[in-house]
Amino acid sequence: MSKITVSSYDPLFLNEMASIERETKERYPDFPSWATWMYEHNPELKKDNIFIAFESDKLAGYGHIIPRPAYENDPSQVPHTIYLDFNVSVDAKQPASVRDALFAALCNRTAELLKGYPDRKTELCVQHYSALEEMIEDISARGFQRVESYFLMERDLRLPIPDAPLLNGLVLREWKMETAEEKKKFLELNKLAFPDESPTLEKLEGIMAIPGWTTYAIFTEVNEVAGLIMFRSDSPTHGYIDDVFVLPEWRRQGLADALVAVGLHHLKEGGFSGVYLNVARSSSSACNLYSKAGFRAIKEQQELRLEWRGEKRSDS
Repeated sequence: MSKITVSSYDPLFLNEMASIERETKERYPDFPSWATWMYEHNPELKKDNIFIAFESDKLAGYGHIIPRPAYENDPSQVPHTIYLDFNVSVDAKQPASVRDALFAALCNRTAELLKGYPDRKTELCVQHYSALEEMIEDISARGFQRVESYFLMERDLRLPIPDAPLLNGLVLREWKMETAEEKKKFLELNKLAFPDESPTLEKLEGIMAIPGWTTYAIFTEVNEVAGLIMFRSDSPTHGYIDDVFVLPEWRRQGLADALVAVGLHHLKEGGFSGVYLNVARSSSSACNLYSKAGFRAIKEQQELRLEWRGEKRSDS
């Protein structure tokens, strides 16, 4: 039986990690592109939070965590969330043992990070499309429970796009967020729109680094943002809408319809034939908004969570 070891991430192994990922995606096309894009370009993925596993001296898997701690003034029910994922080579001789070793390393790193966070409830979180049955079964066996699901929705940009007029006094224009102050303002607005989420500068800058990133915002007469839409390239044929929100005091006044319309027009003019977005199944208002705009659900992503008990885990 081969000895399994886990070590900190070394960029020298990135090509081998990417090769493992490509083989995984041949079997599971919905598996995310961590090693083939994210590990190099996403500021949220810190090298200290990425691990690689070996069977003897052969790379057999990799994994990471993305911590999103709650804000200090968040209500007590808002947890620190530690997003995690790991992948094992299809050629691994002991895949279950490699998964266990990676999961243990990710849990131990979580314990280290939590020492520097304010004391509050913490949850581990995994998100995968429902087609990745083997991975969902593995994480469920570790005690994770499904708490939410998200629809991946698609819209054909070759179909007519309805216009949505704005209220008098409101102006819709591009917001480039070129300064630190503007990025900070976005995070504040995002938190107002979604109080249970913990937006981070690293996440924002990671999205901004993706080709085709664009944001349009609706400004009031006093130059305050009332709502915005953020989108970017997803593939040569499709764009992707990352964010749409309207601040509470401006809701139910048609602003979301106007934001979606400008995003669709911009992507169509950019040469895309389609656009994707993800929306929480539990958000009936958002699902209705996108359905009315011509989107249809094509896949479902599961979110599974496990409450952290504070221990360092040596096995599953």
